[in-house]
Amino acid sequence: MKLTLLLNFSIIMFCCGCNAQTMETVIEKNIKSQFPKAWIGSYQGELSIYDTDSVKMQVQMGLDIKKLTDSTYTWIISYQMPEKKDIRAYELQIVNAKEGLYQIDEKNGIVLSANYFRGTLVSRFGVGKNLLDILYIKNGQDIHFQVIAGPRSAEKQEIPEDETLEIFGYEVINYQNAVLQKKTLSN
Repeated sequence: MKLTLLLNFSIIMFCCGCNAQTMETVIEKNIKSQFPKAWIGSYQGELSIYDTDSVKMQVQMGLDIKKLTDSTYTWIISYQMPEKKDIRAYELQIVNAKEGLYQIDEKNGIVLSANYFRGTLVSRFGVGKNLLDILYIKNGQDIHFQVIAGPRSAEKQEIPEDETLEIFGYEVINYQNAVLQKKTLSN
């Protein structure tokens, strides 16, 4: 697949006399056109929930992505807790693929915005008094999942040299990380 793409881009570059910037645009359009189609599959791994200096808890995590329609994909997240399995049957909806705009529909009235940036799907939202950043990063056949969370309230930093500039610092109180490996038929 990669060899075919490289060959196609080489031919285009040779025939059109493309410069590096045009080549980058062609590559970027190709990457965007592959999401979420190239992510379809079942992924599993261990989610680590971190404390300040140690792993506080670990649970098995899964992510299942399947095409439902041209603009909707299943986005099923599962956590194997000690007493039960927590399944979140969400849907990923394409809003504007060219602009990298997506939505995660939790199927309960909550629809979260998500943005795709060259191999990474990012969703930022608030729950109660906390702000969460959720990242899904495609790395080869794996998806790296990260959660960064902390209070919405911020400490304003004063900048004496430039009174028009406001800088806010946000505390991070929770970090979670998982490497979700794509399951094959032999897994």
